[in-house]
Amino acid sequence: MKLGKNVLCSTIALALGLLSGCAKNPSSPDDPFEAYNRVAFAFTQDVDHLALRPAAKVYNTITPPPVKTGVNNFFANLGELITIPNDVLQGNFRYLPTDFWRLLINSTLGIGGLFDVASHVGIPKHVETFGLTFAKWRGGKSAPYFVIPVLGPSTIQNAVGHAFSTAAQPWVYLPDDQNALTYSMLGLQVVSTRAKFLDADKLVDTAFDPYIFVRDAYMQSDLRSIENNEKYGDPKGDSEETYLDQKNENSDAVTDPESSAEPAAESATNDAKSKATNKTQEKKTVAKKHGIKNAPSAKKTSVTIKKA
Repeated sequence: MKLGKNVLCSTIALALGLLSGCAKNPSSPDDPFEAYNRVAFAFTQDVDHLALRPAAKVYNTITPPPVKTGVNNFFANLGELITIPNDVLQGNFRYLPTDFWRLLINSTLGIGGLFDVASHVGIPKHVETFGLTFAKWRGGKSAPYFVIPVLGPSTIQNAVGHAFSTAAQPWVYLPDDQNALTYSMLGLQVVSTRAKFLDADKLVDTAFDPYIFVRDAYMQSDLRSIENNEKYGDPKGDSEETYLDQKNENSDAVTDPESSAEPAAESATNDAKSKATNKTQEKKTVAKKHGIKNAPSAKKTSVTIKKA
């Protein structure tokens, strides 16, 4: 239970950091705590260069791809424990059955989540977080940028959501004599997650201002996830259900007699006929000007616009 206490302490420290971290002249309206964030970012970069990045490189080098896939699948399966309650909190009941079946299938047939059997049988992955729930409750709004020391870029609502997500992990509730396992699992999750972003290191290192580069990239990604979640109930916006919904919407737009396709087609038809008439008049004017009595008459132009 010590880790649970640490999460509470971290949340309190987060609030204290907010009170003391306001910038007088932030470079972005999304970053009112820039003074604090730059200090936290510099500290996080130092920790990353000294420990996390080397550990992630070693992990990438010595871990066979199937094992890395299994580790990613394992933690993704635990993520369903966060997704399912957030489906309920958001009233997103359309995804609740599929998320539940993903957890059940991968936890059993997938041997504790090491294998993503659910995706292979046609149940797509869907992710929700407490940060997205807070955004939905606030009318689809993002929150000010906030750097969590060591963990990296976030926002106020995502940082608070991360504390709740950590509390939802099963190893938090292991007995005190299992602290070695608890921190080993937490360390493995951090290192495996860091390994996914090694390819982006060069972009960050060569940026004119790495802090602004990371902040803007993160805020754009966060806003896109919130918008997709508001519109489709899926932060990725590309799930199978989303695809079917878009397909049905497009089909309705074509077959609906009240849609704008008919007026658009009629307008295009009238424009084409007008152009054809003008062209015929031009030919007659040219023929009359040059004294051509028997100028061939322009053929009647027939224009057909096939409705979409």
